[in-house]
Amino acid sequence: MDRLIAYSSGVCSGSCGNVEEGIVAWLFATFGVLFLLMIILVMLVLAFWVWMLVDASKRDEESYKKIGSGEKVLWIVILILSLLFQMTLVGSLIYFFLIYQKGKALELAKNKK
Repeated sequence: MDRLIAYSSGVCSGSCGNVEEGIVAWLFATFGVLFLLMIILVMLVLAFWVWMLVDASKRDEESYKKIGSGEKVLWIVILILSLLFQMTLVGSLIYFFLIYQKGKALELAKNKK
């Protein structure tokens, strides 16, 4: 923390006016933590997207027909396009609720019989 305060005083010398060094250090620390949280969130969203893409590629065509939600290739294309248009969370959530959960429910019902 002392090094951060020393750095902030060097950055702020003469250009910040009457801003205290502690405030600048607090801002650096806050933005650093927020940046780290954003990186973690992006990694979690990407991992969720990969999980849904793997599920879409492993699921057989018959499963899609039983669910009644299109074809396997269509969903893989939707997931890839969601990555290209930076909408991975939206595409993954749509797949999760429309295909993944319904598919798991069908599998559970099938296993109970």
